[in-house]
Amino acid sequence: MIRTTGRKTILGMIHVGPLPGTPFFEVGSLDRQRKGAVRDALALQAGGAHGCLVQTVDRVYSPADTCDPARLVAMSQIVAEVIATTGPDFLVGVQVMKNAVTASLALAKLSGANFIRATAWVGATETPFGVVEADPAAFAAYRRLINAEDVFVVADIHSQHFIWRGPAPALHRIAHWAAEAGADAVCAGEATAAATAHLLSGIRRHEPCLPVVLPGHTTVETASAFLACADAVFVGGCLKEPGGVRIDEARVCAYVAAALASDGAGS
Repeated sequence: MIRTTGRKTILGMIHVGPLPGTPFFEVGSLDRQRKGAVRDALALQAGGAHGCLVQTVDRVYSPADTCDPARLVAMSQIVAEVIATTGPDFLVGVQVMKNAVTASLALAKLSGANFIRATAWVGATETPFGVVEADPAAFAAYRRLINAEDVFVVADIHSQHFIWRGPAPALHRIAHWAAEAGADAVCAGEATAAATAHLLSGIRRHEPCLPVVLPGHTTVETASAFLACADAVFVGGCLKEPGGVRIDEARVCAYVAAALASDGAGS
């Protein structure tokens, strides 16, 4: 999966809009969303990305670890088709927002996805929809219950989705707690490469074997500098067609080439 040595891992974002069981689902849009997700996955794969994260995007979210059954079934269908289309060598991850961790684990385990991303695996964060609170003991128990320890967990600890609520301890402490609770990697970053390098220095020093995934902010021009201090990156906006919502294969090619230009392991 994601390692602290060797190749940097490029993971493209595939955004799925409101699904059945959510307030803003548009009747008749599910098939269009499924086809769009598959098209994006194929563009990422053809462009040289190593995998993708299929993430729900909506206008409102529950802050609880919950997911409507219809929403989960619809997301499962989309993820299953992405996996079937791209094959076993392309990494596929799942994130049911805002923090439906148990649903994401179940979906990944039963669909054959490789990993999940969790907004709050430890701690809590403020959102416009309420406080999102982690329940690491419950997450770990459910993960074991469904035998999903082979599903890799990426835990946000400092990102656009998670900022520690209240007085923040040192980031390397949060990273340690996330790993202690079962996370296999952490997701953290800032808006510039220099700020990101400073932010992650403590994790590198205190948790050298814990992979770090960047939450975004990168472009073709800045990807290599950002990845100098991390092991993987979630990348979305800069890969999309101008003014569009779909991923462009040529932009993926350019990004991967730039991101891996100084990577001795190659792509």
